[in-house]
Amino acid sequence: MSSDRRQRALAILQRLKDRKVEELGQRIAETRAQETQAQASLEDLTARSQEAVAAATPETYPFLSDYLTAVARQKALLQVRLDQLAEDSKQLARELRASFVDAKTNDTLLEKSAEDIQRRNDLAEEAQMSEAAISAYIRRRRPF
Repeated sequence: MSSDRRQRALAILQRLKDRKVEELGQRIAETRAQETQAQASLEDLTARSQEAVAAATPETYPFLSDYLTAVARQKALLQVRLDQLAEDSKQLARELRASFVDAKTNDTLLEKSAEDIQRRNDLAEEAQMSEAAISAYIRRRRPF
């Protein structure tokens, strides 16, 4: 593969890898926002149930048990959701790290390829300049 084609291919690949890193970052942010929301719901539910217990009267005692059972069920569901979100967040973070390493590796290859192209261009230019200098020297040394 020619150097220019390789450089273009690496540049396209780098854009794709950068895009994947960005998408994973967005997914992590969304997952963490969902975690925050679920945690706030859990805390709100706990606070409301504590208020209901504090405000209970002998007339509401028969209903309080059913209410607290329902609250406990909802809290358990929220906790399962929080656990799942936490696991998802960890998995996304692992994927993000791997994608970031992959993107940085490709970035290094892209830079090395650009340096190689520049070095080859410099050598070619130097060879042309040397050839021109030799030709000029030979022309000056020739008798007319």
